[in-house]
Amino acid sequence: MKNGFRQSMAWLHTWTGLLVGWLLLLIFMAGTASYYREEISRWMRPELPSNQVSIDVAAQRAVDYLQANAAQAGNWFVTLPQPRNPAMQMFWRLPPELADPSRGRRGGFGEATLDPNTGQALKARETRGGDFFYRLHFDLHYIPVLWARYLVGFCAMFMLVAIITGVITHKKIFKDFFTFRKDKGLRSWLDFHNVSAVMALPYHAMITYTGIVVKLVTLALRAHPILNSTLRGGELHLLGEYHIGVAVEIEDGLIVPVIRDADRKSLRAISRELAELSTRARARRLLPEELLGGTFTVSNAGMLGVDAVTPIINPPEVAILGVGRIADRALAVGGRVEARPAATLCLTFDHRVVDGAPASRFLGEMRRLLEDPRAALAGHIE
Repeated sequence: MKNGFRQSMAWLHTWTGLLVGWLLLLIFMAGTASYYREEISRWMRPELPSNQVSIDVAAQRAVDYLQANAAQAGNWFVTLPQPRNPAMQMFWRLPPELADPSRGRRGGFGEATLDPNTGQALKARETRGGDFFYRLHFDLHYIPVLWARYLVGFCAMFMLVAIITGVITHKKIFKDFFTFRKDKGLRSWLDFHNVSAVMALPYHAMITYTGIVVKLVTLALRAHPILNSTLRGGELHLLGEYHIGVAVEIEDGLIVPVIRDADRKSLRAISRELAELSTRARARRLLPEELLGGTFTVSNAGMLGVDAVTPIINPPEVAILGVGRIADRALAVGGRVEARPAATLCLTFDHRVVDGAPASRFLGEMRRLLEDPRAALAGHIE
């Protein structure tokens, strides 16, 4: 390497920053602005109501509106009023004959914004409001969505390279990266730059337990495809896609965002996407398409300290897996009773499609995979 290893790392650190730093700045600024997504949208739509009725009254008015305007819909989704957004947002899946193919995936949905005080649809001005910054954060603008997401992912990888090479460049890593000297002019700005960069490293290396379960579920479903199916018009259809829904706790219940093509994603990618979807679910910022199209669902009740759970199937899926918490249990090992970490798995399935024997074999496969996840996930982590 020219001029030595550390000098080469410094050169790479500088050029990765120069090449994509301008775009990363746009992505970060848009992401920061989208934190105030609801407030920006509200400010740009003064027609929205400012007072609220009770949640029960608002929910009943939403049901009345949907029964009158979307009685034939396959699904209803309602976001009830809250302090940051006092209007009710709702959307529903249209029957195939009413869908608009020219609008792509969104053409299969109807939507409305309601005043919870009257139950009537609001005629607010057309604006994307804070959603513009939210979509700009990862879809950019004036660029095809697929290209934009590849570009954002490419920039994120360059950012990781910049962080790692920046760490290598410094001789006194802990002193350089965890020291902040105020009132030192440019030195203070460099200290802030170092600390903020290191704080992003854990995100790149993040792996979650639920992410492990989701990835192992896709491996088990490949061996038992009957559980990755659906009933349509009385006919069984085996699905070639593995879109795994994950139950996420929110303030007033559960919501199930979907990780699409989980079988083709690495464990780290699944864990990062799951963390992002969970955060946006709790902030009520999920898009309609992120809640639909699941082929199998996982409900990890263990994170709430529950030993076992019997979840309810999420139609039109035919099965859902409930995962209990990992805790020390008294188990027979080699003729002796020992305390070993164990968890309870519960599978709820549609008996019209699956009998007890294949369902039990699926659970047996999950047990085998979970008992030796390192071997099962070899080649699937990165």
